[in-house]
Amino acid sequence: MERYKNKKQNALKELEKEEAEVEKMRAKRKKENQQLRIMIGDIPRVQAEEEKALRAIHELQLRIDNNKTSCSEGITEKMQAVESIDQEIEKQLSIKEQLEDAVSKLKEEIADLNVSTTRKVTHIENSTKSFEDATITHEKNVAKCLRKSKKVEAKIEKTKLDLRTRDIENEFYERGAVIVEDARKRENEYIDKTFYNPDNFGNESDYSE
Repeated sequence: MERYKNKKQNALKELEKEEAEVEKMRAKRKKENQQLRIMIGDIPRVQAEEEKALRAIHELQLRIDNNKTSCSEGITEKMQAVESIDQEIEKQLSIKEQLEDAVSKLKEEIADLNVSTTRKVTHIENSTKSFEDATITHEKNVAKCLRKSKKVEAKIEKTKLDLRTRDIENEFYERGAVIVEDARKRENEYIDKTFYNPDNFGNESDYSE
């Protein structure tokens, strides 16, 4: 029974340890979800900046087209501004791609974490069920052993009673044999005294007349 209790306590400790690991994984998942929401929230901002830059390019292109016929001064400066804007757009697009890659990576990690968490939870549930099944089986075996033990005890008590009865019968027979033997002895003594004692008979002359 002590061994069973120790085994039960060890199993409970192992389950508590696994539950603590699951809680840690859930906390990590929650933190990563928060980071993911922050990064996803940055995407509209990047898109807005991209649209703003495109509008600026469009407006600049319109000004360039309008000013081409009137003057050519400042064209170089404006082209540099256009190139600068193009570079900024490329930079923002690069940031957008990096954010999208990060979001995809986080989604994959979250999916993997979900699978791992599900496996852990399933393992804990299976371990709990296996432990409960083992406990029920053990209790059934204990009950079965107790029933067998009671039957054996009943047989032992019956055997003791039979032996006691047999001892009483033997004692009774032994006493009866002693009484019978004593009675036979007394009977033989009486016969010897009565029939084989010469003092109990007269002389032969008394009988000859």
